[in-house]
Amino acid sequence: MQEAVAPLLRRLDSVLQELQNGEKLRIGFNWGLPEGFSRLATRFTEETGVEVAFVRCDTPHAGLDTGQTHLGLLRSTPLPKGLRSVLLYEEPRIAAVPASWQLAERTALDWAELADLPLIINTVSGTTFPDMWPAGRRPVVGAECRNFDEWLEQVAVGLGVGTAPVSAARRYTHPSVRLVPLTGAPTVPAYLAHPSHGAHPQAARFADQAWRAADELQM
Repeated sequence: MQEAVAPLLRRLDSVLQELQNGEKLRIGFNWGLPEGFSRLATRFTEETGVEVAFVRCDTPHAGLDTGQTHLGLLRSTPLPKGLRSVLLYEEPRIAAVPASWQLAERTALDWAELADLPLIINTVSGTTFPDMWPAGRRPVVGAECRNFDEWLEQVAVGLGVGTAPVSAARRYTHPSVRLVPLTGAPTVPAYLAHPSHGAHPQAARFADQAWRAADELQM
């Protein structure tokens, strides 16, 4: 009798473990996940048995707002209500300038100078908007787009300039865009967020581990 029950008990234990761990942990991003996330995900899976999947979502909250993801890497402030988050790091900004413009020959630009230039705005996942400059000294909008790739192309064709975290210089290149160091600009925060209620059972644990490993996650 005991030998017959043992396999059932092992199966029951396995099912309970699956319920405790929950489904695959999906982490959303708009663009450019930190390279260290892959190492963190591997360690997390080894420790918990929960597989981690990275999902690109061109939505304002990296899929958290549509239910596509359980955690989201967000680079905007203020964060929406109903989320819990940890601040992983803050990045300096860099300016993206059309290669055909004379400004592309500069070794550095100042944040205040950009107020006199048309600004390319990524309305969905961007980090730079005219209201970040003082009233009465704000750039006009040269063009709008809805993701990072469109943003880069609009800069390339000369519709205006833009700014992005410096990690963009290491992850993205375009033959018609020059990335120029930028001084006096506000930093770009990177948060890892999950819903305050009804979150994946392992979301908070991953966020805590990411926060503790923030130094190795910076791009």
